[in-house]
Amino acid sequence: MRGTSAGGSPRGRPGNPAGGAVAATTSTALPGFCSPGEGEALTRKAVELALAGDPAALRLCLERIVGPYRECAVEFTMPPIRNAVDLGGPKGKS
Repeated sequence: MRGTSAGGSPRGRPGNPAGGAVAATTSTALPGFCSPGEGEALTRKAVELALAGDPAALRLCLERIVGPYRECAVEFTMPPIRNAVDLGGPKGKS
């Protein structure tokens, strides 16, 4: 076929060219998940369960408080790079 890619969609038009249904879990479908007061109630319940010793609730709360573990940054100086020759070739080849 002329003017189409191997998948059959017109060139330059990736995605959903046939206009089929979009998944129901898109970000526009999620805002109605909780009513205004339920978010605070769910948060309170998660904290209560964590304080009572529930491991899953404890992990959930600590992940939100502490954040993900990241290793310490390593600082080093790089020589100036003006062109590809400054990068050198592959190291370790003899």
